Amino acid sequence: MQSIQKCGLEDCKVAKDIDIALLRSCRKDWWIEMKNVQISQELFFLLVRYFLIGQEETEPEIAKALEKKMDALVMRELYTQYKTAPTEEEKELLYSAPELLTPGDARGDAALRQALAGYLAEYRGVQCDPEQLVVGAGLEYLLGLLAPLLPGPAAVETPGYPRARQVLENNGVPCRCLPVDADGLSLTALSASDAAVCYVTPSHQFPTGVTMPAGRRAELLHWAARAPGRRYIIEDDYDSEFRFDTRPLPSLQGMAGADGPVVYLSTCSRSLAPGIRIAYMVLPRQLLGAWQAKYRLYSGTVGRFEQQTLARFITGGYFTRHLARERTAYKARRDALVAALRTSFAPEELTLAGLHTGLHLLAQLKDPPPDAALRAAARQYGVRCSLLSDYDLTGTAHSAAGTLVLGYGSLPDADCAAAGERLKKLCTAAREASDTV
Repeated sequence: MQSIQKCGLEDCKVAKDIDIALLRSCRKDWWIEMKNVQISQELFFLLVRYFLIGQEETEPEIAKALEKKMDALVMRELYTQYKTAPTEEEKELLYSAPELLTPGDARGDAALRQALAGYLAEYRGVQCDPEQLVVGAGLEYLLGLLAPLLPGPAAVETPGYPRARQVLENNGVPCRCLPVDADGLSLTALSASDAAVCYVTPSHQFPTGVTMPAGRRAELLHWAARAPGRRYIIEDDYDSEFRFDTRPLPSLQGMAGADGPVVYLSTCSRSLAPGIRIAYMVLPRQLLGAWQAKYRLYSGTVGRFEQQTLARFITGGYFTRHLARERTAYKARRDALVAALRTSFAPEELTLAGLHTGLHLLAQLKDPPPDAALRAAARQYGVRCSLLSDYDLTGTAHSAAGTLVLGYGSLPDADCAAAGERLKKLCTAAREASDTV
């Protein structure tokens, strides 16, 4: 019983509220000194058995129970009583800003919204005040909150992003699947539809890789301007940071202005990591009242520690330097993949497109085997294979057959050289299988 000092439990009258003078663990590598600590009944009885009855076999159980409660106790007691500064950065942030333990603003921390507003203004030409920004745990969450504020059916691109359509429809917004041409979403099809909302990916259309030119963007804004307050554009600006050979065009939101009809969406998942669930949107001023009325009592969905860390990352200039390094790395990876494909395929066998931006490209096979044969061969070779037809939201498979969507964002650099030959074998196997049918 020498490893744990006696804690005065003999004078304890209430099982769940113990006046502990000093409690030491059997491990001796941490200790807590505190008063009036709320502990569980289970732990209380373990302590009684150890100190009063002398059952030393309970020592491991006590240590385990204490360790389980350690973080919460330290975060509360050390700050409120002793102002002791921990060495870990997150705890240091807490002690310097204890308000981070409170729910915070449902739209996101003011510091992060201020940082994002400055970044978007400088690098994407977005015009907004921090009050127009909403931070949330992923684009799907934000799009789901936005959906009830929209005035009517939404036009979505096909081939396009299936998740966006699913989120909108799950939240009561019917979708009209409209075709994409060489300049992006067809304005002819949009004008002929009954859509009051248009969801587009103008910087890097997913999955075709088309960039909407300035003329088409102006036409799209004119479409919305013809019905003020009754038409909106949702601009998903994914992959805008990854433009390798030319400068990006200004955002639709920047062209329309802070009072324009554009809702701007973006995320940190691709620029930082998929596990960092921080996305944000810029609401037009005309939607702010409706947003506040519907969601003012909601709680934020992104931890305040993460928000404050990202705010510091942006304002300290680390984010832009990180993006510059990423662009260099991804451009080199793209070049290695393209070189491998051109080595393995003759020029007349394969046409590449969508090379200038984003983290994927298209590979169009000449005289391709059926897409079903390509999928079967991919399973045989253990290759994750995406085809353009997989993103046809109409279900009619009108998208060009034999077009592979090749993502290289998570492709190890060491695998780039072999990717071309592996894909060649896959295509050969698919042709042979389809010829025998």
